Amino acid sequence: CVYTLIAEWATLVDKFLEGKNMKKLFNKIFAGVHLFAAVVLIILSLIIMLWSIYEVISGIQYDSGFIPLMLQSVAAIIIAAAIIDVAQYM
Repeated sequence: CVYTLIAEWATLVDKFLEGKNMKKLFNKIFAGVHLFAAVVLIILSLIIMLWSIYEVISGIQYDSGFIPLMLQSVAAIIIAAAIIDVAQYM
């Protein structure tokens, strides 16, 4: 859905701006925005993974809530891995 909106917007820009230099400029801007978004997603995913590992290690001391904590950490790591997978295709 987002990609179709971007493609439609790029088509409109192409109609209004016939010059190749402007097209190259917009392509570089879009590539830079996608690169920035992908890097931010990967960094956030790695932070989530490290936080989950830290919580499991610090939760070993307390037996009462270890199983729910472990399940929550596994879920967070799976979500972070999915976010990294999405960031690959940006």
